[in-house]
Amino acid sequence: MSNTIKGGDIKQLVYAGITLHPVEEGSFEFKLGGSELTGHKSGDGTFYATGKNGFAYLKGPVLGDNDDKVLEALQAVADSGEPATVTMTWFDGAVYTGQLLPMGELVYKSDGSIDLDLEGPKLEQI
Repeated sequence: MSNTIKGGDIKQLVYAGITLHPVEEGSFEFKLGGSELTGHKSGDGTFYATGKNGFAYLKGPVLGDNDDKVLEALQAVADSGEPATVTMTWFDGAVYTGQLLPMGELVYKSDGSIDLDLEGPKLEQI
């Protein structure tokens, strides 16, 4: 199930050590996900494992500083092919963290924002 929050409700958004500034009136869509494995032992001693593998994402517009530092840093993470840590803190105190990778084209739009599309194996509330 995906959720939507306004950029103005996000107090802090840090990705791969880069502080990003959500567009206040922009919409952020996110889906929590992650791997989970549970198990139980039956009466005859057989162990049964059940797993679920969720897919997570965070998408929304962020403001860059138009000097390409933010864009270059995001592109370096995308080029590495390895998910990086994202932490999103809301003004109400909720904190979400996970391991996500930038997807799609990373470019500045005419209003100075970047459409951020992060996807990966895990995003969860802590």
